This record gives sequence, structure tokens and C-alpha cells, in this order.
Amino acid sequence: MFITSLLSIIFGAFALKDSVQLNDSLKQDIIIFATRATQQTPVSQSNFDKKKIENLYYGADLPYILHNSPSIIAQSDAGNGFGYSYFRLRGIDNTRINFNINGIPINDPENHGFFSNNFADLASSASSIQIQRGIGTSFNGTAPIAGSVQIATQDIREPKFTKLTLGYGSYDSRRISIEHNTGVDKVSKMGIYARISMLSSDGFRKNSASNMKTFFLGGGYFGSRSTLKFNIFGGSTQSNLAYFAVSKSALELDYQTNFNSPSEKDAFQQFFYQLQYEYKLSNKFKISAMAYLVQGNAPKFSYNAINNFPDPLTYDFFNLPNPNQNTTSSNFLLNYKLDQTNVGGIGLLNYKSKNMTGSLGLHASNFKANHSQEVLEADIFPDGYTPGHEVYFNTGIKQEISTFFKLNYLIAQRLTLFTDIQLRKTNFNYSYIKQPIFVYEYNAEALNWLFLNPKIGAQISITDKFSTYTSFGVTSREPARLDMFQGNDYAPFEINKSNIPQPEKVYDTELGLKYSNKSINFAINGFNMSFENEIVATGTLNNFGYYLRQNVPSSFRRGIEIETTFDFLKKFSFSNATTISYNKIKSYSQSFLVKDSIGFNKIYDQNGNTENITEIFSNVTPVLTPNFSTYSSISYKPTEFMLIELAARYVGKMYLDNTNKDQLTTPDYIVVDAKIDVKLTKLTKINSYFRLFCNNLLNTKYYTSGTPSHWFNQSNTNGVNRFDKPNYFVGALRNMMVTVGVNF
Repeated sequence: MFITSLLSIIFGAFALKDSVQLNDSLKQDIIIFATRATQQTPVSQSNFDKKKIENLYYGADLPYILHNSPSIIAQSDAGNGFGYSYFRLRGIDNTRINFNINGIPINDPENHGFFSNNFADLASSASSIQIQRGIGTSFNGTAPIAGSVQIATQDIREPKFTKLTLGYGSYDSRRISIEHNTGVDKVSKMGIYARISMLSSDGFRKNSASNMKTFFLGGGYFGSRSTLKFNIFGGSTQSNLAYFAVSKSALELDYQTNFNSPSEKDAFQQFFYQLQYEYKLSNKFKISAMAYLVQGNAPKFSYNAINNFPDPLTYDFFNLPNPNQNTTSSNFLLNYKLDQTNVGGIGLLNYKSKNMTGSLGLHASNFKANHSQEVLEADIFPDGYTPGHEVYFNTGIKQEISTFFKLNYLIAQRLTLFTDIQLRKTNFNYSYIKQPIFVYEYNAEALNWLFLNPKIGAQISITDKFSTYTSFGVTSREPARLDMFQGNDYAPFEINKSNIPQPEKVYDTELGLKYSNKSINFAINGFNMSFENEIVATGTLNNFGYYLRQNVPSSFRRGIEIETTFDFLKKFSFSNATTISYNKIKSYSQSFLVKDSIGFNKIYDQNGNTENITEIFSNVTPVLTPNFSTYSSISYKPTEFMLIELAARYVGKMYLDNTNKDQLTTPDYIVVDAKIDVKLTKLTKINSYFRLFCNNLLNTKYYTSGTPSHWFNQSNTNGVNRFDKPNYFVGALRNMMVTVGVNF
């Protein structure tokens, strides 16, 4: 019977008649349905509906909505959540987290990361968010190692509305958003949703201002059998750079210190185009096709070379016409440029019956990115060179094709069996235009990888309220461009498969329990992630703020995640998200480039070679992975139109690098937040609300992450001695944000 049902999914659609009546359960988008986990899927997940998103969101970037969930730690360059913000899931950064919007991959195919401030205020247009922890189900684009975040945008089929949202807060933080949804016209069967937003903030840290202008436009035709939809969204962001961590001694003098200078700024714009067609073959079958285009452009990323770590630009950066010429300076203001285009397509066949759901999908994409850099300013230019001279220009092309098959099969109304298998092939090609001024010009051979990523699982509904599940899966994926280039934006040596990081592989086992009734929702999940050749962060950042990373032969992450909500005494509600974990790298090799006490001049041995020191560390905890973190909130609703909430977040000690030196840690911290939410509908006779957010109520000084510094001194008698010092990113002190929303 099982095999017969499986074959019917693949072949049955071709024998269906148009006259079959449709089932309401197929109203949701097939692409979102195919990648999302349901309550019967045996994966660790957190779900945010539109109401929950609205209650959490006040203008800070997306990570500050997600960090109320288990295993997520958020941070921002500016300190207050506006502008460049990031999050880690199970201690793993966002280059190893799959991020998609409406089923479309958002991660940069080359370097695997994403910057949600490029589409700031998307939370205003989000109808739901799902977080899957662990490798989860199969996704299009970057394979998830830590997990995934999936956003579904505004459903145009909702009733007509117009909404104005205004916000103002500390550090001159501002937000204005205007939305309009037409609903679906009964005659034309068409509808449109549109939003335009402007957000800005001076930032908590000095010279960390950001200015973001974004929009969203969606429309569609919603027929009885077919749906045709489009989405266009994105925007532009201008920021003062603040991606350098600051020494503890400097922070003790000025907690808002930013080592980036006021002249270091960037501008980035990114636009997303999505076109989706769906056809309902019957009350069981549905097909869909989607095309997408992503265009990103960074006309400006200006930074001072003198500040770069680990290596500032020095005289050997330039290939001078006269080797004896000494007319250059290491004090450069450089401008990095990026121009990206990613085009792709997705095809899906979806099946749903009383006891079975299945999806068969195909995804293909072609990505091209031009990287270049020019010198804007210098104390002294080489002879014959002027401001604006291009230093390098190279191009990366990444192509991918993947297919997956998923199946949920319900047996006896209690046991759900789950299987998911993905075959993914990807390749990378690199080329450059030779620049006479630039020393580092090397070729890269064409690289390609093929991965098979299987997953299985089962869930048992013991009662209507209580269930348990388990799953096991394997995921492999290729190194990012920056991993292959050792953190550089160009190939610093001849690139081939023998001298780049190996693909990483994770074996993920999940085991969980869930209980739910009218007043209690409780979920506990245990995980064991065992890695081969994990590509781990070293703790050090490159010139653009990305973590440098390297392979480690064997590592693991194990833990328990607990998520609870509890309503009691009619007016009170309690929620908690807790993670307890034990995470180890079995053997880690750290190579230190020896510098003098100033940190800029390399130290050489007797033969004039740059000196390096390599140490081996065993059973160390990975970078920025706390063993314990918890978030709790309690809310009180004295009347139908008011809610008061108090929340506390605790994050345990984290190591800044994989040497696990005691002095290279972020101290544990507790931050308390408060919120007052008032519905003004009765007072104003208009559907409106007022919200006051007070973050860090107790004005706590705390460090969200950081980087290590290694200083050396050298003597003829004692050799080279290393000194380790921490540098930190800070969280903002007490700050407030007032939000007013009006629905017409």
C-alpha cells in the first residue's frame, strides 16, 4: 500500500480531470508549503504568526525578533539593533543558516551569508516566520547546517486595510511605514499589497548611524484553479561602519567607542523579484513554478586600510614599477565595490490527502558577482597613480541545481513517518582582470561539488495533546568563497581542491516531546550534531567584518532546547526559551602570525622569513557558543486594551576564539526589557495602538560578542611570548522606542 501511494504521487496527476472539486487545504502557497515543517514534521521548530511578529517588532532588525527563541543569540554593530545585525543559532553564524522568503533562497551563493538590513522592515510585511533548528527539511539554496529561517509575506487574500506605523526612540531612532492591502476583488479576482518604509538611527556606538529605505509590492490573480503572483521588494541602506570590536580598556574609558573612523561608510542596495504560478490539478495535487531574480549592488564600502586586522595593507600591497621606490604609505582609504546578480527557478509537484503529503521539487540558479577595489585616499601615492585607481577586479560565478523529495505518511492516525532526500550539485568559477598595480593575482581552477542529503524521522501522537518525535539526517555543503580565499576578496594563491577547506558534513539527531492545550504549550528537544571537517570560525574578522574560518577534523554540538508558553489566572501569561548545551572541537590548530607589541610590524626570523607560531588545542568550546542561555517573560493584562510585559535574557560566558583562554571570553550577562501595549481603539474610535518598549531597563553594561587580539614581544633570551587580550562588541544601555500604529 505504501509503494502504491508513493507512485500515485508521481504519476497520478497526469490522469486527473479538471472537473474535480478543490480542497480548501490547498489554499496556501505550494512553495512555502513544500519547504516548511508542519506540526507533524519531526523537527525542532518555532513559529511566529502575524500577531506575535507585530507584538515583538518595533523597528530593530530581524534578529531582535528571533532572539526570543531557543538557541538564538543576537548582536548588532551599532549596539541597538538598527543597521547591521546578526544572530547565531546553536552557536553557528548566519553563513551556515538557510534564509528564505516565500521559499526563495536569500543567502549569498558565494559567501553563504545574508544581511537583513538590506530589506529592513520586512517584518511589517511578514505574515509568518518559521525557525527550524538543526538541518531540518530540504531547502532551496544554501544547505542549512545550524538551521533555517523562513518568512512568508503578506497574504493579499486578507481583508482590505491601510496601516500607518510611526516610531521614535533613543539615539534619534525613527521608523515610518505605510501599508495598503486591497484584498481580492470578487469580479477581477486580483489584488495588490504595497508598503514603503524609512528607518534610521544614529546608533548607540559612536559613528554607527544607519539610514534604510525599503519597499514591498505584491500582487496577484487568484482564480478557482490557478494563481499568478508577483513580489518585488528590497531597498537601499547607508551605514557608518562599526564592525571592529573594541578593547576592554578603551570601553572602560568610553563604553560607546567605535574604532572605525567617521570616514568609513558604505552604501548597499538589493532588490528581489519573484514571479509564481500555481495550478490546482485536483483536491490532492498542485503544481507550481517560480522564477526569481536578485540584484545587489554596493557602490561604496569605504574603509581605512591602517585599521584592518589581521594584516594592514603595507608597502608590499603595491607592485611598484620601481622596486626601490619608497613613496607609498600604509595609510589608505579604500573603496570596495560589489555587483551581484542571481537568477533562478523552482518547480514543484505537491500532493496532499488524508493520510499523506508529499513534495517533489527542482531548483536551479546562476549567480554572478563582480568584486573590485579602488584607492580613494593615501598619504602618499605611488608615482603615476591617482585617487580612484582600481586595485583589483575579479568575478565569481556560482551555479547550482538540486532536487528533493519529501513524504509524510500517517499510519492509524497516530504515527507519522517522514522521509526527505535532496541531491544537490554546485560549481564555482573565478576569473580576474590583471591590474599592474596589484601583487596578488592567481588563478582558481573550476570547482564543483555533489552532495546527497538524506533525512528520516517519525512522530507519534500519544494523545491529541501530547506527541513525541525523532529524526536523523545528514547534510554536506561546500566551503564559502571567503573560506577558500582565506578571508581575502581575491585569490591569494593558486586555488584548487587540494589547498582549500574541505566540504563540511553534519550528522544530526533530534528527539523531542510536545504538549499543548488551551493554556499550555510546551516543547523540549534534544539534539546531537556530529561534524566531519566542520568549517569553524577562528574568532578573527577579515577586512570586511566576516569571520575567518578553517576545517577541524571532528567536533560536536549537543544540547537540550525548551520552549514554553503558559496562560494562568486569566490575565497572566508566561513564556520561556532555554538552551543547555555541551559543544566541543576535539582538536584545533591555531597559527599565530607574530607581530611586535604595536601589532602592525611583522617579526622576522634570522633568515628574514615571517615568523609563525602554531599551537594545538584539544577539546575546546567553539567560538561564541554559550553552554547556557535563557529568555523569560511574564505579561499582565489588567484590561482588554492594555498589556504590560517584563522580560529577562541571560546568556552565559562565551569564548572569543577556539584557544579557550580565560581572558578571551565575554562575561555572562542578564538584560531586562519592558513593554507597555495599549489599544487606543475605544479612545480614538479608530483601530490604533500605542507601544512603549524599554530595552535594558536596568542599564546593564554587557558584551554581545567580540574578537581576540594576540600581542607578542621578542627578546634574545626569552624568545617570543604571546599576550592575549579581548576586544568586544557592546549592547546598548537603557533605550526606549515608542511605536504608534493606525489601521484605517
